[in-house]
Amino acid sequence: MLWMKNWLETRLRFTWAVGFLVFVFTLMYVTFSRAPRNPHNPIPPTQQLAMILSIYSLFWVVPSAMMAGAGIKTQAPFQAMKGLHGSMHFTLSLPVSRRRLFFTRAFLGMLQLTGVILAACFGLWILLPAQFSTLHFSALDMVRYGLTALTCTAVFFSVSTLFATFLDDMWQVWGSFLVIGLLRGLSAIVPIPEKVDLFGALAGSSPLITHTTPWSVVALSLAATIMLYIAAARIVQTRDY
Repeated sequence: MLWMKNWLETRLRFTWAVGFLVFVFTLMYVTFSRAPRNPHNPIPPTQQLAMILSIYSLFWVVPSAMMAGAGIKTQAPFQAMKGLHGSMHFTLSLPVSRRRLFFTRAFLGMLQLTGVILAACFGLWILLPAQFSTLHFSALDMVRYGLTALTCTAVFFSVSTLFATFLDDMWQVWGSFLVIGLLRGLSAIVPIPEKVDLFGALAGSSPLITHTTPWSVVALSLAATIMLYIAAARIVQTRDY
């Protein structure tokens, strides 16, 4: 029942994320098809790819914040609400613990986000070789990139999930955008070691360029995600709704 309830509340957001993915790939296809291929371009192909991936990394933020769990709150399908939904007290009266309510919603959101990431990686595997014929993109590189994207976006997802435990829907999404945007801007200003740069791992240090998995970034992302989820679960258990 919990799975069905959560799916009914999140299906439109998932559909929106898929539509956003289609829009991004359509835009990339049109841009690539119209861009003149200059063999004498002074910018190396790897640097061009790094710039494209840097812009593309912004795509991961939107679905991560939109599809993050709402804590244990009842979430309107596709609108930001202030205060609690009218059925919130019914949800709390269900014979399940708050911890189970929280992790069921969060797990479903991560499954949906994983589906979007897999589709996005498949799209890149189709588009990038056509644009960068001199670069090699193996299936293993795409798997590495997918793993990196999944762990990095898990951090964005968990930030939004944490905000959902004590903020309204609107502030949850916009607060997530603000925090992640500030971190992205800070990483562009302050030199961050490559081994711990989450945004760099999706761009210039991407496995599509280095052909290696940034395990230090993956480990850091998993550690940050676990800590954020522990904090969110603690808030859910102690908050008076």
